[in-house]
Amino acid sequence: MARPKKMEDEEMLALAQKFYMEKCRNDPAKLKIPAIGSYIRSLGYDINDFLVRKNRLVREYIENEKNSQAETAITRVAAYRDIDVDAFLAHNTSPQALKKAIVARDNYYGKIADSAAFIFKENETLGKKNSELAKRVEELEEKSMTAEASVSELSVENRSLKNMNRVYRKIIDTYVYPEIANELLKKEGILLNTGEYVDPVKTEEKVIRADDDIKNITNSVVKDLYDRIGK
Repeated sequence: MARPKKMEDEEMLALAQKFYMEKCRNDPAKLKIPAIGSYIRSLGYDINDFLVRKNRLVREYIENEKNSQAETAITRVAAYRDIDVDAFLAHNTSPQALKKAIVARDNYYGKIADSAAFIFKENETLGKKNSELAKRVEELEEKSMTAEASVSELSVENRSLKNMNRVYRKIIDTYVYPEIANELLKKEGILLNTGEYVDPVKTEEKVIRADDDIKNITNSVVKDLYDRIGK
């Protein structure tokens, strides 16, 4: 029994290129490791797909062909070549030559058809990606608008709280001085000595009692508070 043939990396690359031209019609999408391995084994070589995948020259060849597919496809589709029938017949006088020329021209337009199909497929894929990106942009814009509205509402609420805080602080600063509170406690007999001097006249003027007439209050801050409570 004959021993199965082995091969060098360069020989394997040559067979991969031959497979591409004969079986793939120069379509890189069909240039796959299992298909290359099967083709090489059909020629009598003892080789598995792992060895094909391990071959750096073959891997680089496949990658280069796939990368150049789009550019090549565009060039082919754009390059229409008409035929001069008289010149064609004059250059191919024998049946064998005529057959060879017709096959070559058929292969040429076969490549153009394959290239056009590739471009249409790529265009469809890019169209879908573009639609997905447009939808994503729309969703992000909607989220952005919602976030901006929330920030605006929070800003208004924050300004309102700041205004209320200023009002309350003014009331506290005006009517809830510790000295005044101590003076009131002193009047009630709870505190004997305040330790601080507070003008009794100012105390009587500033302190609001339960039986005071709200209409006679002149302080704008307190009056505003009573007006809000009344509403």
